[in-house]
Amino acid sequence: MPTARIVTLVGLLAALGFSQGNGRDAALDAIIAGLPSAPGMRLLQRGDSIQLQVGSPLGSLVGMPTVLGFDLLHQNSPPRITLPGEPDVLWLTTGFVPLVNGFGSAVPPLGPNGLSSSLVIPTQAPPSGRLIFQAAVLDATAPNGLAISGVQGGDLGRAPTLTSRFGPSIPVLGAFTYGLEVQDLDRNGIDEMLIGAREANGPINDAGKAFLYSGFATTPYVTLQDPVPQAFSHFGVHVRAADINGDGFDDIVVGARLHDLPGLQDAGKVVVFYGPTYAGTSVLYSPAPNLREQFGHYVTCGDFNGDGFGDVAVSSIGALALGVPNGGLVRIYFGPTLSNPLVLNEPIPTDTARFGYRSEAADFDGDGFCDLAVSAVFKSLLPGGLDDSGAVYIYRGPNLTLVRSFPNPFPSIQGLLGADIAWGDLNQDGFLDLVAGAELDNSGGLAQQGSVWVLYGPTFQTTQQIFSPQPVANEGFGSGLAIGDFNDDSIPDLFVGAFYYSVPVSQAGRAYVMYGPSLTQFTSFVEPAQSSANQFGRRIRAADLDGNGDDEMLIGVPSSSTSGVSRSGTLYIANF
Repeated sequence: MPTARIVTLVGLLAALGFSQGNGRDAALDAIIAGLPSAPGMRLLQRGDSIQLQVGSPLGSLVGMPTVLGFDLLHQNSPPRITLPGEPDVLWLTTGFVPLVNGFGSAVPPLGPNGLSSSLVIPTQAPPSGRLIFQAAVLDATAPNGLAISGVQGGDLGRAPTLTSRFGPSIPVLGAFTYGLEVQDLDRNGIDEMLIGAREANGPINDAGKAFLYSGFATTPYVTLQDPVPQAFSHFGVHVRAADINGDGFDDIVVGARLHDLPGLQDAGKVVVFYGPTYAGTSVLYSPAPNLREQFGHYVTCGDFNGDGFGDVAVSSIGALALGVPNGGLVRIYFGPTLSNPLVLNEPIPTDTARFGYRSEAADFDGDGFCDLAVSAVFKSLLPGGLDDSGAVYIYRGPNLTLVRSFPNPFPSIQGLLGADIAWGDLNQDGFLDLVAGAELDNSGGLAQQGSVWVLYGPTFQTTQQIFSPQPVANEGFGSGLAIGDFNDDSIPDLFVGAFYYSVPVSQAGRAYVMYGPSLTQFTSFVEPAQSSANQFGRRIRAADLDGNGDDEMLIGVPSSSTSGVSRSGTLYIANF
């Protein structure tokens, strides 16, 4: 297209003047790579097909001249066209290209069915930049003579890769990645992956194992087994690490929640393996075990009392809590002795709330003491107590006093707030924020679509609810959570699993990276070989596996059968 024609058209728009046209009956919808565009912008890839539709929902602008165009803004683009009092109304520079049923400079009337156009982002497009679409329609009733649509488009970026890792010698029901955590154990800038396979063949069949992987390595460099194994004890149901004995080496903590004690089925236990050889062990049991207590369902490490030794928080989700069956409780074992635990109960225990279902430790107020967030995912909040609405609680170290209770603001039969929780500074204000998934929440208007709640630190009183960028019923958005910098822009991104996603396969699952700071641009992933009930996105973590400063997205699929073995489990790594 001749440059003079582009400049002439931009000049025409500038002469007409710009107005905030959203709400003035001009609308622009987009289908990008086969999916309706989310509010705001999304990450675009070279080769994506884009269909654009300009409309006048109330019909007041039918017959009016319309301009639809796009603008590719490079890092060194000239300044955008602006008008006093109306910044960023049109995201245009002198690189603006009009787009009307292909490339051209005509200014056609808006028909009763709107105006359609399409293009494919060229494969030779630059690897980065912002591609913006916007429409302007003449409107004599608007203050400046134009009704302007909202912005569609997004940032160009590289397509992430998705690679799989299968567990070693995992049999049927191995459930590799049921336990999935990340930590830089040797402090060399490269994260290790701690992976539990709760029903892997250990010294006996189905005893469970835990594995340590360094970076992108395809084989584990450490394999841990229960010193006193039992079949189906769920050794490896969860795995964490901390320097408990203060020798400068991190120790590995492994839960075995269904370990049987004499006369007490599924009482549970926890095994501590001392680094760097992991040959020495300590075993923790509930000091007052009860039937099906599930001591060791979840373990979390942090220095809660600030004495320099790692401490261990152990969840017993089936424990009798202040006389309430299955209320659940958390015990804090202080290093190095791991004796005389401090007991945390839910403020008002309820039957089957399962307090301790998830827990995370971090120093959110910067006072040198780790703080603890705990969820009670099956907490009942409705009359009659038949719901699983869920709740999250935040405790401040060193005394672990309760500073915030957050029951599900939208109680429902299966809200499940606290299905997963994670810490991170999402809004970059210097304070850690807490995110909590409500994986089967229906408050967005679709049954069991799920949502994620952000509680902004340091007070956690300000909250925000986030929905899937492409919501569907029964998606389970919020099943897995992490915060990391995926695209290396030094801005935290939100990683979310949606394990119930069923398009086209029932409960195949999917996962998202939602890019900060707006969290409106996103990349989504599905398992390459989708199978029913695999639940891709059940586990989500962020890890820097190559030490380059940006995070990979780890997607644990403990029910996956893509290895060729039924429900053996799989790990996927998404990265640029």
